[in-house]
Amino acid sequence: MRIVKILFSLEGRINRAEFWVGLASIALFTVVMLSLGRHVYAMGGQGARVLGAVVYCAWLFVFGWTLVAVSTKRWHDMNLSGLMTLLWLIPFVGPIIVIGWLGFGSGKHSRRRHHSDLS
Repeated sequence: MRIVKILFSLEGRINRAEFWVGLASIALFTVVMLSLGRHVYAMGGQGARVLGAVVYCAWLFVFGWTLVAVSTKRWHDMNLSGLMTLLWLIPFVGPIIVIGWLGFGSGKHSRRRHHSDLS
């Protein structure tokens, strides 16, 4: 269940390989959910449109959360703040910068000390 922790937890660190696995999982989930939403919407009728909107909203929530979780853990691995995740929001160049930095930048070997580590 390591992939679940990679995709949904905000704690810890992940290396470059885990970042790419997480990003690929997010992309696969996106293709599946948007195809499902489009298929349901194409069935026609008010109920199908509502169900298509629900599928889209579910995708949007999971997509947003997993992207933040994967990015935050990778920033932590590079000894940078998880707030760097906000770079995704820069139109056009933000995603290119983030994917390049997180996907190809090297992590730091030192560990940050957490409150639980101080005991």
